[in-house]
Amino acid sequence: MRASAPGKLFIFGEYTVLEGGTALIYPAPLEAKTESVASEESIVVTHSEQKVTLNLSEALKQLPLVSAIAELVGVNCFKNKMTILDTRPFFRGKQKLGLGSSSALTVSTIKCLRPELSMKDTIELGTRCHNLFQGKKGSGGDVALAAHGQPILFNQDRGPRPVDRLQGLHVLAIWTGKSASTSNFLVKLEQWKTKSRARFYSKMEELAKISLSCTHNVEEQNISNLIENIIKFDAALEIFSKTSQLNFYSDNHLRMKTESKKAGLAYKPSGAGGGDFGISFSDDAQRIKEFSERLSSLNIVNFIL
Repeated sequence: MRASAPGKLFIFGEYTVLEGGTALIYPAPLEAKTESVASEESIVVTHSEQKVTLNLSEALKQLPLVSAIAELVGVNCFKNKMTILDTRPFFRGKQKLGLGSSSALTVSTIKCLRPELSMKDTIELGTRCHNLFQGKKGSGGDVALAAHGQPILFNQDRGPRPVDRLQGLHVLAIWTGKSASTSNFLVKLEQWKTKSRARFYSKMEELAKISLSCTHNVEEQNISNLIENIIKFDAALEIFSKTSQLNFYSDNHLRMKTESKKAGLAYKPSGAGGGDFGISFSDDAQRIKEFSERLSSLNIVNFIL
């Protein structure tokens, strides 16, 4: 049995999705893959920056994600099988691309081990497994995106709503070359929220209003207004970064924002961390293509969504 699931990129709505807002999330063209093959022994093989082969008892001790899935799905799903977990596309050498590889691998593994589950049950179980693995409760948007494998509007209360890829919105994902720990940023965010609740909710309300406008633009397929509102969201997000002192607009993001502007494109970080990926976007496909080619000539990892 084989299954796969993609990584994710936020177009808008990061941070606000944690407080009841809506986010637009796109699949990345990179997939985690899981394969399960009958075997006399119970073995787990991982492919990431290197290949590791472990018997099941060692895998349960050394691989927190396998342990979390075994606890909630059932360890018998791994017995008398060779289970192969492959996230190699999410690495460049030993550096990990911050595109949600763990949520993608969680979903691909559940789909492989429990293929009879409905989409809803896959997302529910995947979210529980991923939260147990991370030791915290995330929004669940990354898991929902991995399960659907197509763009979604995601709200924690209403769940995922699949949408068509937006015609006229051209997006280029760009790796900053630096990894960032989203979990560390979220811990700091929670600390700021506890310490300065009034300022936190004031800034979050601004972001939520713009995110709601973006959501309406997606529903109406109004690309010109959507681009304007994503630019507004980016401006408010940068103020949020400074006010909270999280400073997730890293020098690499600011540099890429400048380069994007020179190319006639808008730019914003994608996701809650201070590194990993940003997105350039425009209604002009040719400008996106030319900028992608220029970045590729400089050996900067990028891909058109």
